[in-house]
Order: sequence, then structure tokens, then C-alpha cells
Amino acid sequence: MPFHLTRDKRITYQFIKTDYTTVVSQLHPINPGDDDLGELVRLCKKLREPTLIFCRSPKRVRDVVDALLEGGVEVPTEEVRDAVAWLGEQYHPEWSFARALEHGIGMHHGQLPRTLSQYVVKAFNDGTLQFLVCTSTLIEGVNTKAKNVIVLDNKIANRKYDFFTYNNIVGRSGRMFHHFIGNVYIFRDPPEERLPRIDFPIFTQPDDAPESLLIQMDEQDLAPPARERIADLLEQADVAVEVLRESRGHDPRAILRLAQAIRTNAEVWGPMLRWNGQPTYQKLQFVCNLIWNYLLPDRRRRAGISSGDQLAYHIERLRQNQGAQGLLREMIQQPGDPGENVEGAIDFLRYWANFNFPKYLLTIDRVQRDALGRLRLPFGNYEYFAGLVENWFLDPAIMTLDEYGVPIQVGVKIQEMLRPNGNLDIALERLRALNVDDLPLSAFEKELVRDAIAFL
Repeated sequence: MPFHLTRDKRITYQFIKTDYTTVVSQLHPINPGDDDLGELVRLCKKLREPTLIFCRSPKRVRDVVDALLEGGVEVPTEEVRDAVAWLGEQYHPEWSFARALEHGIGMHHGQLPRTLSQYVVKAFNDGTLQFLVCTSTLIEGVNTKAKNVIVLDNKIANRKYDFFTYNNIVGRSGRMFHHFIGNVYIFRDPPEERLPRIDFPIFTQPDDAPESLLIQMDEQDLAPPARERIADLLEQADVAVEVLRESRGHDPRAILRLAQAIRTNAEVWGPMLRWNGQPTYQKLQFVCNLIWNYLLPDRRRRAGISSGDQLAYHIERLRQNQGAQGLLREMIQQPGDPGENVEGAIDFLRYWANFNFPKYLLTIDRVQRDALGRLRLPFGNYEYFAGLVENWFLDPAIMTLDEYGVPIQVGVKIQEMLRPNGNLDIALERLRALNVDDLPLSAFEKELVRDAIAFL
């Protein structure tokens, strides 16, 4: 029922509750039986409008693309020919992303290079691609012009999504001024219509709140049970509490065990930990094994890496190649499926080089400084090397251009014209001033640079 809120005698506000929506979504339940991919292929063959296909994981995206291609679902277009050629040259022609694009199908998930993800979304919105197979990375904050949404899975990774996330996915169908009526094809029963319970562990401090969170809190803000849980960590004298707090996201007890091990083995470990700038391979191998044995919560395989020695080997190959392209070529040429090798190499670069190795290395740095310093022994400084690995031994500004739509491979080609010396503002300013037609780039690379400049 309408009601009025009067602020003063001149202005009156009226609130009217309505079910009006700018776009209508029509739900179509699908019963796939035991052959969801077969049913998906049959459905896609009937569709003629822009269609998003939601999947639970990057592997599932690849399986779906393979099924679509094998089932004859394709809408090839000449407009992506240059892009497909570039992907074959820079990565491998048998990479599933390249094969899908060649047949008019886009892929979007969190393990892809950011520029390529941006490119397929643009191509989909421009009408160049009819199908875009994606994970939840496309659900939040990315606008698409999809007429149809196919909800193939009811999970994100291994967890069922909630009603809020389900509505976000369904809401991708239709687009105001483009598709006023959207179609949603659901292959699984939707979740129960209730909003998820939101917990703030920093306030509630339940029994299962991680100690890595509790250690960040001021003592006066800790509830008595939480204070009791971490009392020994706050009162121990083996490592500074500041070190535990600065190592956010790490198990503080693992940090404590590492500090104790360094102090116990200081005579032997000290020389291996005392390095600045860049380490020898032997010292790199040593810290990688400390990462693997002390900081990881378990010993499972992560992004193609199964041991500290293997991690050190790949970081060293990245260093020797002075960038990702040489390492990519090495990893792609290994035995096995070339497409899987491409994604394995990209996964290593994103998961380990870009993020986790520098994070773990800086944690080792803090702990060895504290442990050796307490013994009045000289210690190392790993900050410079962590920065080199994080940026793949390239100029940081060239790396960051990938966020703006310029692939790292292209950034390296035009680096001499930009000469940013780590300054992103300079890189962007000089990028705007470039005459794209005169650049020594392929047609597809010039297209990407033009798009990036238009975005600035």
C-alpha cells in the first residue's frame, strides 16, 4: 500500500511497491536424464540467439566445448580468423580456447589470460559469437547481451550455489533495449528460495573460526573462548606476534613451527637463507621446500606442482627465459595433450608466479628475519626477487597493461616505444599517443591495442 514520507511542507515522497521489471525471464526446465551434454547439444542446435552456458568449473567448460564441437554445434565467422591465427602462434592451435573460437564459441573462466577473457565478452556482445561457455567469473559485474542462459550445473566448483547466486545467473538472460524477453534453460532443480545466512566470524567468533583470523584481532575484541584458543600463540616467545599477523591467510601454528625449525637448525639453514637480490638455484630450491613443507596446508598437487623441488625448477625456468613466452613454449612442448599443456602453463603462471609464490616467499622472508635476528645472525631479504617473479621478470607496467586489454606478448613488443620503467601512468600516456597503424604488430594485435586505447 502506498505511503508518504514528508520531509517538509514543500516535498512529499511516495513509495510504490511494484513487480515491474525491465526484462522478463522465461524459465524452461530441462530433464537431461543421464546425458546432460547430449541434451545440451540438442538444445543448442535449436537456438539462434546469443546464449550463455553456465558451468561449474574450468574443466567443465572444456568438456562442454568439446561436446559442442563433436556434436556439430558451430557458428564460424571470418571476424575471428586473425584472433585464431594469433592464438595458434602464441599458444597452440589445438588449445580448446582457440578451437572453440574458430567455430564461433567463446570460453570464459578464471584461468584464462585476462585480455582473452575481455576479448570473448566483447565479441559475444558485438554479435560475433553466438555461444559463450562460462563459469561464475562471468556472473558478477560483467554485462552481456544474452538472449538465452543455459544453467547446466547447480554448483560452483564442488559446492551447490545458493538462491542469491542462482538469481544472479538467471538474471543474465535478456538485456534492456536488446532482448526484453530472456529464456533460461535449467538442467538441475533450482535451490530453495531463501537467502543465505551471512556470518561475520570476526564478530561471532565461532568455534571453527580460523586462528589465522583470530590472531588479527585486538586482544580486547576477542571473546573469552577465542582468546583461550590462541592464548599460547600470543604468549609464546619463538616468533613475534607481529610476524604472525603480517602473514595473513597462513596458519599461525605453521609459521611458529617454521620459526622454531629455523632457530633449531640455524647453523646449517642460516647460510641457505642469507641471500639478497636473486638466489642461487640451490637456495631457491631450499626456500621452495620450506614453502612446501611448512606453509601449505596439505601436500596435494596445485596448478601442476607436486613438490618443492618441482616448484623451484619452474620458477628457475621462468627466470632463465626472462619472461613467460619461453616457459610457455617449454611446457606446451612436453608430452601429452598440447591444449592441456597450454592451460597447465597458464595455470602455473597465474597461480604460482603471479600470486602464491611471491606471497609464500615474503612469509618465509619475515620468519627468517625474525628467527635469525633473535640469534643475532645475519639474515636475507627476498622482497626484490618476489617482485621479479610476480611480474614474470618483466617491467611491472607492461604486466599491468594486460588489465587494460593489451596482452603481455604485445606489451613486450611495444615496450621500447613505451619505456615505462615500472611507471604505469607513463605507459598509459605513451600508449594513447601511439600511431597503431605504424606498430610492428599483427592485425589482431593492432585491434586489441585500438580497443585498449579507446577504453582509456
